[in-house]
Amino acid sequence: MNEISLCRANSALLDSVYALWRETFADSDAWLDFFFAHHPIEQTLVAVQGEQVVSMLTMLPCAYKSVAGTRPACYLYAIATAESHRGQGLAARLIETAAAEQAALGTELLIVAPAHFSLFFYYADKGFTDYFFVSEQLYHAQELPEFAGETAPLSADVLFRLRERILSDFVSWDKEAVSFAIKAAQRAGGGALHIKIIGGEAAALYTVDGDTAFINELILNGCMEEEAVSAVHRAVGAARYIVRTNGYNEEDPMPFAQVRVLAGAPALAFNPPYLGLTLD
Repeated sequence: MNEISLCRANSALLDSVYALWRETFADSDAWLDFFFAHHPIEQTLVAVQGEQVVSMLTMLPCAYKSVAGTRPACYLYAIATAESHRGQGLAARLIETAAAEQAALGTELLIVAPAHFSLFFYYADKGFTDYFFVSEQLYHAQELPEFAGETAPLSADVLFRLRERILSDFVSWDKEAVSFAIKAAQRAGGGALHIKIIGGEAAALYTVDGDTAFINELILNGCMEEEAVSAVHRAVGAARYIVRTNGYNEEDPMPFAQVRVLAGAPALAFNPPYLGLTLD
C-alpha cells in the first residue's frame, strides 16, 4: 500500500480535491470552480496516497482585531477525510502541520467552525477552545414594520468599511474575502443589501431556503435590527427571518467557533467576539 504524504495541493491534484470535496460536502463542481477561482489551490493542505487526496483542509488568512490590537489569524475551512481513510488520524496530522506552518509565518490564532456539535469535542482534543458564540432571533413577516428607507446592492467596499468601523473583538477579512462572501451569498440564491435610513445604515448578507430567509451577517450603524430585517423583507418577501448575531446566552449557549492559540497571550475578548463570513 502506498504511503500517505502531506503536502500543499497543486493543479495536478485539483480533480482529486474536487472528488473528496463532493464526497464530504455534496457541493457542485460549479461551486468548486467558483471557490478555487477566488482561492489559490495552494492554500489547501492535503494528505495524498498515490494520486488520491484522502484528507484535506484549506487555510484562509484573516486577523483578529480588538482594543488590545490586531493578531494574525488563520481560519481552517473544509476539513475532510475520505470515508475509506477515517480513523487514521489524518485530519489531526493536517491540523498539526497547518499549525506548524502558520506559526512559522507569524500567525497567532487558528480558528475553526465545527460543522456538527460533536466536532466541538474533537477539536477541543486538538487544542481548540470555545470562543465564538451566537444567538438567533426569529422574526415573522406579519410582525415587521414597513420599511421607509432605501436599499441598494451591497458592495465589498461598503461592507468592509462598516465591519472595520463598527465591529470590535472580531475576525477581520480583507476586501477580497469580503467580496467573495457577497458573491457566495448571491450564488446561493440570497443577496447582499446596503440599507439606508435617515441618520443610519446597515449591511445584510442573507440566503433563502423556501419561505425562510437566514440573515447570517448584519452590521448595524445607527439602524435598529428590526428595521434592517424589514428592509430585507421588502427585497425578499419571505414568511420568516432568522438573524444570527454574536452573543453568549447563559440559558442556552450556542457555540459557533473555536480558537487555538499558537503564539502570544490567550485570546481575551472585551465584547462578545464576532465571527462572520465563514461559509458555514
